[in-house]
Amino acid sequence: MKYQTVDSLEDFSFAQAAIFDTEYTSSHIRLQLANVTISSSNEHNRDIMDMRTNDLILTFESPMILSILKEGYKIYDANEQLIEEIPDKIISDDEYTSIIQSLPESFIYSIDILSKEHCVINIDTENDNTSYRIELMFQHSIVQWDRFLKKEFV
Repeated sequence: MKYQTVDSLEDFSFAQAAIFDTEYTSSHIRLQLANVTISSSNEHNRDIMDMRTNDLILTFESPMILSILKEGYKIYDANEQLIEEIPDKIISDDEYTSIIQSLPESFIYSIDILSKEHCVINIDTENDNTSYRIELMFQHSIVQWDRFLKKEFV
């Protein structure tokens, strides 16, 4: 890849980033993403405005998943009467691989950076309208991409 940053997640916005592919091993978690915003403060961004890119690779080296939470929800009728309530569910360790492998065709709605080696990835799945909250520790975060695209404003 032409551009690379290490431990600089704060220079990107992953809101509405589409997940095309995932890879999870003991040495890394790798996400192939599209529609990622590159901040104007990014060392490689030579423009004065935020840009975006497709085909970005986000890698977390030596990951340790602290938790995966399947977020619950409540459904109300027009009279604000509760119809259905599904509580949050903590995913067991042995399901981590299958959850991460199921993420292609999902969207990241945010990555909350808690420290240089600690973040929370918030994901909406497209196939069954499920949301996951993945809390992750890692040694390094590496972001790689090949080109800058103009960010479209709506």
